[in-house]
Amino acid sequence: RKEHEKKKKKPLSAKYLHHQYGALLNIFEYAERHKMIVENPMKNVEAPKMRKKKVDAMTPEQAKVFFSLADHCAADLRCMLYLLTTTGVRRGELVGLKWRDVDTGAAVLHVERGVAYTHKTGVVMSTPKTSSSIRDVPLMAGTVGVVEAYREQYKREHSSTIIKDAYLFHRS
Repeated sequence: RKEHEKKKKKPLSAKYLHHQYGALLNIFEYAERHKMIVENPMKNVEAPKMRKKKVDAMTPEQAKVFFSLADHCAADLRCMLYLLTTTGVRRGELVGLKWRDVDTGAAVLHVERGVAYTHKTGVVMSTPKTSSSIRDVPLMAGTVGVVEAYREQYKREHSSTIIKDAYLFHRS
């Protein structure tokens, strides 16, 4: 670590160190389980601390300006902006939403899939990496109104589509 800091003139990130610690822990656990070593030497190594990052949220004044500007956007973009800012869903989760995942009556969004892109695989739709990422997210009343308005427009523009099976956001 110290040698890297001398060469690069910057310290290794806490995230990088935590990742490397986890990789070594797994490697040595495997070796211990398969009797390649007597004891996992990582048991005596303290895990690096992860620093909590400060959340950079909008001020009430900034939120007021943001939503007033969002109200002048096209219905799909307005719905995206409201969902992203009021629910905390990730971009990939947002793009993976189908209309059946939106329960405006109960004011809940069911998150159970996401979209990811890599150079190697391209665009891939899949379930989230962890079971805790499959969740129900509450919707604010204002967001419910925006989603319902967008749904009505969507129905008018895509009258031949079986709406519950369709994705909220797509480009045709």
